[in-house]
Amino acid sequence: MSPSKIIESYSPPPDVALSAGNEAIKPVINFAHILTGFVGVIAFVVIIYSGFLFATSFGEPEKLETAKKTILMAVIAIGMALMGELITRFLLGAW
Repeated sequence: MSPSKIIESYSPPPDVALSAGNEAIKPVINFAHILTGFVGVIAFVVIIYSGFLFATSFGEPEKLETAKKTILMAVIAIGMALMGELITRFLLGAW
């Protein structure tokens, strides 16, 4: 069998958590998606703001440290949001 026929015949496994019998799980998964997107947008804005602080610090150690800490906290927030969605999907069997 040629690789192109294998690719054409591939169909992904059905999504067990979102099948007809598990409609109650959809709002939880949708909420996780919305929350992750919201945290991502806010973290992006915070990273832009921190970059502005970093660029306008003019070598002042206090402003540099504030900018570095703010960027680190934004990256941690993104990681926590992604882990939260990952855990939600794992626990609800949405894969």
